[in-house]
Amino acid sequence: MDCLFDSREQGHHYGLDKFGFRMSEANLVTGDMTLRGFENDVCVERKTEGDFIACCGGERSRFERELLRMRPYRSKCVLVESCWPKLEVGGWRGKVVPPVPIHSIVSWSAEYGIPFFLVGDRERGERFAARFLYSFAKHRYAEFRALVANARPEAQS
Repeated sequence: MDCLFDSREQGHHYGLDKFGFRMSEANLVTGDMTLRGFENDVCVERKTEGDFIACCGGERSRFERELLRMRPYRSKCVLVESCWPKLEVGGWRGKVVPPVPIHSIVSWSAEYGIPFFLVGDRERGERFAARFLYSFAKHRYAEFRALVANARPEAQS
């Protein structure tokens, strides 16, 4: 299975090859990862904790435009390399105060219908992304098999 990662990730992409994916760089319109052949159906947006905090502050408008572009995708998610308790406590530099990231997650999930997964760290994010993309592919494969089975001439009789 070919996983495409956005060329703007500049070496920060997940190494899903250790989970059996073939990794290829591409200029993705939306998200950081997708599957070849399903570029308009599935996407994963990955955020380090620092990136995510910036999205809750000065980068908010740009990030909300990204969420709007993700909306029509059949399967999509935002992975945040942090955890709920850490976002509640804060401790990062900048003007974003601790309640803002939590409120943003709740608000964006409700408004855009995009799930946010707090995966803890990069390693867990890699595992989650691999499982998410694999699950998408597995469900599409089952749909295609059923479609082909129902299209056989003997199924028409």
